[in-house]
Amino acid sequence: MNQEDLQKLKETNSCPTGDFEGADLSGMDLRRANLSGAALKKANLRNADLTEANLSVADLTHANLQEAKIRQANLEGTLLVNADLRHANLGSANLMFADLSKADLYKANLTNASISEAKFCSTTLPDGKISNRDC
Repeated sequence: MNQEDLQKLKETNSCPTGDFEGADLSGMDLRRANLSGAALKKANLRNADLTEANLSVADLTHANLQEAKIRQANLEGTLLVNADLRHANLGSANLMFADLSKADLYKANLTNASISEAKFCSTTLPDGKISNRDC
């Protein structure tokens, strides 16, 4: 994690391509934040508000997004491999071309989310079933 990137995010709500690997961003207000292309591997975003945030092509591999508000966010092409999205609200989010392999979406809200072309392989769906659609 880069401390300068974290400070920039806190001050401007924008840090595309920033390095937040392993950062604790839990509970943060990141509404409308620009994190396009950001490195967020293993980041803790539990209960963060990412409503309308731009997370396109970001790397959220192994990220904790439990109970996060990700409504109307842009996650197009985002890596969400092994991400924990249990109880997250992804209503109306754009998940086109996102990789959700081995992600846990148990009890997540995907109402009106765009999931066409998203990759599901060993993905736990909101109802607890496993999807291997794209393995």
